[in-house]
Amino acid sequence: MQESQTEREIGLDLKLVQARKRISKMRIGLFPLFSLLGGFVIGGCAPAVNVPSPASPASPVVLSICSGTSILGVAGTAFCTVVENICSSATITGGVGLAICIKAFKVMQSNANRDGVIRPAQITQAQENDTYGATSLPAGYREVPSTARDDDGFKVSSALSTAFSQYGLRPQKACGGTTITTISGKIVDCQTQNGTRATWTGGTSGLQGQATWNLVFSTGQTTAGTCLYPNSGTNQYTKDCYEVWQDSRTGLLWSSSLTRNYGGTNGGGVNWCIASGNGTVSGQVSTDADGVDASGTGTNCGSTTYQNNTGAPWSACTETYGNVTLSPMVGFCNTLNGSDVDSTLCGGSGGTWTTNTLTPGSTTAVYESYGSGIYQVAKGYMGALSNPGVRWRLPTKYDAMQAEIDGIRFVMPDMGAGAAGGYLSRTNDGSSGHLAPLSEWSASLDSNGRISAWTFYDHSGLFGTLTRISPFLARCVGRSASQ
Repeated sequence: MQESQTEREIGLDLKLVQARKRISKMRIGLFPLFSLLGGFVIGGCAPAVNVPSPASPASPVVLSICSGTSILGVAGTAFCTVVENICSSATITGGVGLAICIKAFKVMQSNANRDGVIRPAQITQAQENDTYGATSLPAGYREVPSTARDDDGFKVSSALSTAFSQYGLRPQKACGGTTITTISGKIVDCQTQNGTRATWTGGTSGLQGQATWNLVFSTGQTTAGTCLYPNSGTNQYTKDCYEVWQDSRTGLLWSSSLTRNYGGTNGGGVNWCIASGNGTVSGQVSTDADGVDASGTGTNCGSTTYQNNTGAPWSACTETYGNVTLSPMVGFCNTLNGSDVDSTLCGGSGGTWTTNTLTPGSTTAVYESYGSGIYQVAKGYMGALSNPGVRWRLPTKYDAMQAEIDGIRFVMPDMGAGAAGGYLSRTNDGSSGHLAPLSEWSASLDSNGRISAWTFYDHSGLFGTLTRISPFLARCVGRSASQ
């Protein structure tokens, strides 16, 4: 399939994501991803081996045979090309493999600290091991951290601000609209409309092993350089600056926060049950694999206090459970009470309710509807029934960890530092930065107490656990077959 010059300029990472579409006979396949605290690894093909017959399932031989293929009774587990069914690094019963199999550390960047003034080119983890395994890292890399420079990059208030990780500038023009039917097409459109503001490159803007991010959708800015607010509220819900970005390392899409709210200092949010779509209310569809909430049927997601009692469970991201279509969240409140799940309860607590319309809080009464394929602006108007189709879900703790490694806080308009308060690391382009109440829900529960779940602090990159009935931010991560 021919690709345009513009598409080729998107970069190697995007090409890996699109490989299945562009290559007819030799498709590059990646092994499953395994998140680790310090990064992630893609399982690689085993080195050349001669296969004993039969081989046990635990034998490294299976890593050199493609999944779906059985050779001499040995079922392969490698997810690789179909040109041949043996990895190119392996020889099995005299047969030399031709399939291309990728080892993650060959393409993953080193996470060692890099100096922000020199800004040396990123090296890969393979280079750190092989090229520099017995010597010092290249000039500009720091193996002993600087107490003045090697931090999390959130807040910079010194003359060294340009020497730290740099936040991306906000795209000022709308792009990636609903008439464009592929993710790659939306990326090209965003680059055409917004130029360099449509890409955040970890190699030049980050100081460790961050990835490249590509803008998929943006509302732009009604007034260039400003994210407009519906009233005088600050650092909360905005009328524009909604964006969707793709992490080119994982291929996953990240929405803007679905629960921006301008009323008061508490911000907006929903409880974990609504954010995740988990519901076990008696008499309604249960979306918990075990049928009940682990902390008790009548508590948390099994309680009508925190979940829908008149239909399928409310869900901020996930649209279906089996063959059941879930209910979009009705809206969200800015109180600190996770039981304020509708406008009446929110108003009774003295809060401000924001209805889940296409643009939350707008006076246009078009509500998000999973059954009708109508999706709100924070998702780029994309969902399972849109074209391209996107399947959203609440990110796990490990999705957030990987995104943090890849640089998400420096990319999204509603994460990281705000332009106010002397945060010199972020250019004053109207970005609100992190949103109260700062914590974003994950789909991972706390094994030490299942009444709580893990949250990601979108201002600093830290993780913590909070009770599931509390209201916090909801952001979705998505996948799409229409790359």
